[in-house]
Amino acid sequence: MYSIRNQRLLLAIMICSIVFLLSGCNMHMASELSSDDLARAGRQSNTNTGLLLAHISTRMPAAQTNCPTTSPARAALIAPLVIGKQQNLVYTYNTSSAAMLLRYDTSSRQKTTILSLDNVTISDAQLSTDGQFVLFATQVANRLAIQMIRIDGQGLQTLYCAPDNGARINFIDNLLWSPDQQSIVFRTPGATGTPPDPIIQLLHMNTGQLQTVMSTRNHTSYIPRAWLSNTQLYMQGYSTNDGVPPHDVYLFDIQSRNIKHIALIRGYGWDLSLTTNRNELLLSQSGATPPQGQPLPPGIISAQPATGGRLHVVYASHVHAVTQVRSISATTLLFVLGGRSASGEQDGLWKINTDGSGLMLLTRDGKLLSDQHTVWSCISRDGRMYAAIGYDYIPGSDKALTRVVYGPLSGGPSTLAAIAQAGESAEIVGWTLM
Repeated sequence: MYSIRNQRLLLAIMICSIVFLLSGCNMHMASELSSDDLARAGRQSNTNTGLLLAHISTRMPAAQTNCPTTSPARAALIAPLVIGKQQNLVYTYNTSSAAMLLRYDTSSRQKTTILSLDNVTISDAQLSTDGQFVLFATQVANRLAIQMIRIDGQGLQTLYCAPDNGARINFIDNLLWSPDQQSIVFRTPGATGTPPDPIIQLLHMNTGQLQTVMSTRNHTSYIPRAWLSNTQLYMQGYSTNDGVPPHDVYLFDIQSRNIKHIALIRGYGWDLSLTTNRNELLLSQSGATPPQGQPLPPGIISAQPATGGRLHVVYASHVHAVTQVRSISATTLLFVLGGRSASGEQDGLWKINTDGSGLMLLTRDGKLLSDQHTVWSCISRDGRMYAAIGYDYIPGSDKALTRVVYGPLSGGPSTLAAIAQAGESAEIVGWTLM
């Protein structure tokens, strides 16, 4: 009896010590996950009694929402959240007077407001690898900013504010969170040029250190598109000369600053996605159109080694335009035919295997996937459902209602999660568990 009491006391002390250590850390580490890992984690997180930390939630420490005063950025404050069982779809909703982050429980079909901000917009929102935090670009005190909040609505904090230098052109875009949750990259205007040439900034989440890792080179600038690893980024190249369309895909090493050309691409109608095993890069392309124009056929999806090499065709069509592609497992991908305003019988969200088999139309409502290139931006954490955006155009105008829909990857009717009126917008952030 004495031994059992001592063992229980020791276990209690160990648990309390772990909670204390976690609450004192700046960053909560997360590993890289494939869709198979996500599904496995979703099934096991509430049944594996050996993972004590999965059942311990810590209240978020007090965080600062004002802009940093002594430097442009500050370190993130992180506290773990208990992992639930229910698949939740997170999305943004912007109106003329407010911006909101919401989550939709697919079991109860109930909506929960994570965050509501007046007189700002939310963009580039994305979920952390562990599904516990949302990172996004917004405005703080009339300055462009990057903020973060936990998925339960706790711990809103401002990590970065753009310099208040009165620049004629100012922006924060192409915000990307690394798989290990330790770094974020984003694009801002540089200090020189008229207008200033964009630069790419790297923010270390655990220290708040800010670095410029890329600037314009020989009249070529770059746009971050997706992470290959925690230190490597896929970049889209483009000329700083007006009227020249984006071109080519590059792989940038943050540590060495080396950049490598890995794929030839021309025009606006293209997309990329990394397979979940990180071995192959998927590329889709349709006919060249100007920005915001109607995509044109032909459409093609190809695959090649992740760091460059010989490609092979996964799908090709002479009559349809492929506008987006996303890998959702080691053998399966999603893609969109036609784009936002397409209304043909074959336009919509499709599924296909990487060997070209298993072609299936999932829904004609699927006109747009999340702009993020992570698995959980498109499919649920158990790997069973997709999420997409649809549009209902108002007759006689170019205005549309925006519909957030989800449905089974096995096929079947889609379900409406939310609808935004004309003049408002809704965008998918991704999937988490609550």
